[in-house]
Amino acid sequence: MTRRAMIAILALIYAAVMLPVPAANAACGADGCPPVRIAGVDHALAGFIPAFLEAWAADAGATLRREGRLLTLTAPLGPQAYDLAQPAAGDGIALLLAGRADLVLSNRAISPEEAEILLPGGREALRANGLERVVALDPMAVVAAPRVGVRVLPQEALTGLLSGQIATWDALGGQSLPVLPILPAAGSEARAWLLSEVGLTPARLSLSALGVDSAAGVRAALRAFPGGVGFIAGTAMGSR
Repeated sequence: MTRRAMIAILALIYAAVMLPVPAANAACGADGCPPVRIAGVDHALAGFIPAFLEAWAADAGATLRREGRLLTLTAPLGPQAYDLAQPAAGDGIALLLAGRADLVLSNRAISPEEAEILLPGGREALRANGLERVVALDPMAVVAAPRVGVRVLPQEALTGLLSGQIATWDALGGQSLPVLPILPAAGSEARAWLLSEVGLTPARLSLSALGVDSAAGVRAALRAFPGGVGFIAGTAMGSR
């Protein structure tokens, strides 16, 4: 079995943001309403949304059918379909702004500028109308290849690893391998959140830090760089 050095730290917030739609524009016929188009981070679409709908259906005595990316609830909750549309990139908020999604599950809060595009009054108006909610917390895991030789990583060591003050793993009792921080992409909300939690500013980040935009990117970088240390959301730990 493959061993990984890891420690869960704090949490990412998943925010659900919905497209404001006037009631007059919600046309439902005898066969139910049009599919609700859901976008968001890929591992949340694959795991969180189906599990949530299954639990909701079971509690109400309904059933949930799945055909590809389309999930359909039966009576007494439906018929109502949910289309798990994968975002073209990022967290899906761009699809919401373009009118190509009705609900997004994002790992960041919507920005004031984005909120103003959706609804006059911005974030305050979204929250007052129940269109933005924190629905879950997702732990962030620190992952490294077994070859670094460190089984337990103290949280206080993260600042040194990411800043370059700890340059090789033998400083933590491991192998003499150079440390390569593997972080969320530069400019992303996830990177800003992570740096703030370990007490670093972008200016203090190691010059060798590598930016990736997915859990798959973290895994690929760990395979390529034996001394890499990356970060993966808890719900993405089992994805490939």
